[in-house]
Amino acid sequence: MTTANDVVQVVAAAPADTSVQVLNLWALVLLTFTNLGATFWNILSGPSKRNAAELKAQSETMQRLDQRVAVLETAQQGMPKQQDFHELEMTMSELKGALNVMTERLKPLEAVTARMQEWAMEQGRK
Repeated sequence: MTTANDVVQVVAAAPADTSVQVLNLWALVLLTFTNLGATFWNILSGPSKRNAAELKAQSETMQRLDQRVAVLETAQQGMPKQQDFHELEMTMSELKGALNVMTERLKPLEAVTARMQEWAMEQGRK
């Protein structure tokens, strides 16, 4: 391990004597900063990698939900609308009125039929 005094002695020495030592010192400094930078990068980029994975999962969930909504929209388009129900209600009201009219018109026929049945029963007794 080099101390501050060793560094000062290396820097203060004559260039001819210390060229390899100075290169080793600079290489050591550069490698130290590179390692520190890589360590900080890994520490800071870790959460972003987790966030990217979570975003990917959310994206897949959104795609599945989009498909489900599309299926529901398609099914909803085939369902009757409010206007269709209104038309059905109006038609049923018209049919109810027509049935009431037919019932009233059939009452005289019912009376005639009842009289004919009574007459036939009287004829059968004699």
